[in-house]
Amino acid sequence: MGDKRRESSQLMATYDKLRLSTAPVEHKSGYLSKRLFRKEQDWILQQLDQISSQAVIVDVGCGYGAMLDPVIGSAEKLIGVELHPVAAQHAHSQGMNVVCSDAFELPLATSSVDVIVNSQFLNQLDAPTSEQLLAEFARVLKPGGTLILTWRHASSIVHRLAQCALTLTRSRFADFPQYEHPWQDLNEYCADVGLKHQHCKVLRLFKTEPVDLSLGRVLGISCVAVLTRA
Repeated sequence: MGDKRRESSQLMATYDKLRLSTAPVEHKSGYLSKRLFRKEQDWILQQLDQISSQAVIVDVGCGYGAMLDPVIGSAEKLIGVELHPVAAQHAHSQGMNVVCSDAFELPLATSSVDVIVNSQFLNQLDAPTSEQLLAEFARVLKPGGTLILTWRHASSIVHRLAQCALTLTRSRFADFPQYEHPWQDLNEYCADVGLKHQHCKVLRLFKTEPVDLSLGRVLGISCVAVLTRA
């Protein structure tokens, strides 16, 4: 637990640099551009369109609440979980029911949640820590519950080039960790904790529709997956 606490403190310090700036809310949430943010948001909202408005939906690591802002009024049982108090307060001011808490110790009962949404958190965690996070998601999901997951396609050529450019220009975005999580490995983590994948795709920089993993090696920007609790 100590290692996770240190990682959380380091990440919070990095996010503080953005939150104290005058950057748009998408940048404060760790996205380099609004275009990338909107691509992920559109895909997530498409998945939520298939979910009942009565479902208990939890956005873990909700930040400023920007990702699920379009459904704050229509999803009746939407809860945000965010460790950073400033971000949590902002999400609350936007109308989201927010709990200021650690993602690794969710203040939720076992088998109490219908849907979990988690955006761009895995790429900040190493493999063992990622598996612990997924295990916590599996704990609170109801049997048959859904996990909607996005993470950086850090091994794609476009991301490697972008990371080099950010490092050379000493951008504040260069401080974010970029752990790679190949789907084969992540799928094993999920299976170990009782999560079964429904599909995994890649969002590309200049295309609308997600594609299979093999087609996203050059311009893939984010991996997106839907999993269910066994």
